Amino acid sequence: MRFCVKTKKRNSIEQRISRKAFNFAVNLLNNHLKYPSAKNSLYNSSQINQCLIQLSLTQNYAESGIANLQIKTTTNNTHIPTGRTFRARTQRIEEKQIRKSLTNANDQLLQTLKNHGILKRKATVAIDYTTQPFYGNKNAKNIIGGKRDRGTNWGYTYASIDIVEAGRRFTIYTTTVTQFSEKADIVEELISNTKNRGVHIDIVLLDRGFYSVDVIAKLKTLGVYFIIPAVKNNTIKEAMQNYDAAQPTKRFTLGNKKKKNVTFNLYLYKRPADQLPKKKKKLTVSDLYFGFATNLPRSYVASIPMFIPSEYRCRWGIETGYRVQDNAQAKTTSVNYKLRLLYQMVSVLLYIAT
Repeated sequence: MRFCVKTKKRNSIEQRISRKAFNFAVNLLNNHLKYPSAKNSLYNSSQINQCLIQLSLTQNYAESGIANLQIKTTTNNTHIPTGRTFRARTQRIEEKQIRKSLTNANDQLLQTLKNHGILKRKATVAIDYTTQPFYGNKNAKNIIGGKRDRGTNWGYTYASIDIVEAGRRFTIYTTTVTQFSEKADIVEELISNTKNRGVHIDIVLLDRGFYSVDVIAKLKTLGVYFIIPAVKNNTIKEAMQNYDAAQPTKRFTLGNKKKKNVTFNLYLYKRPADQLPKKKKKLTVSDLYFGFATNLPRSYVASIPMFIPSEYRCRWGIETGYRVQDNAQAKTTSVNYKLRLLYQMVSVLLYIAT
């Protein structure tokens, strides 16, 4: 009996928090996201936004999700549009306006956090790509190919920069990746927009997919500290074979020494015994060591030997963020990119707001 009382009390608190988060998100969207409509339109932007957030939180399709909402609504449901009307209204807004409106809403939320002192100190941030699988015509707008995932090689790809520290994880800025996007340009766009929003960057964490001359050169030009796992090519393996525990750091040049290249500090670490592969009979040098490309000064390793690998573990915060956003995104089979962009950017906003 006592357990039931506690459960009911906890559920009541969670419902109140969810209601406040829902109302906060709706008000935030209403301040920025307006839909074109005729003077005699039955539904205003606020009603459309309420449906949009409801679909996002329930991960539903427009037709079935709004139909369920109409059934569950105990009051007069004439203020709830049909799924067809909802889609027609949301698809009237231009792509440029979607980006501007949702970015401004995100910025307002960041400003609120800033006013509470949450962004006062420097932040460890991560940059990464996320892809939403697509099963339609691969020639649709902004569809790009990649690794096979959930039965398809095609999808919509987005890049984002997130603060990934425990206690303050949220997306600062997001952008669309197309088949013409260069990773170095994406990195510059994300970091520049982060600085423009008054976020002071401590270290940028990137996965090994960003290990390239262009990206590292761009990061150095932008004047930020970075940590990237080094791809274990022949030159990296040679450095691992010459590993010196007393001097685990060395200057390393990536690229053609006569033409296009970049230098950085290569930090090598010997993997702990409990992290070594257990199924391999004979371990290679790649199994025994791992390395990071960075421009952090050598004093970091001298003072705190495991600083870099422990700091890099924070990067998984952005993966967690993507999973949370997937759980707060409306579904659609439409090839209309504007609608998909709207759903994606709203999920980012809800990730921060809730």
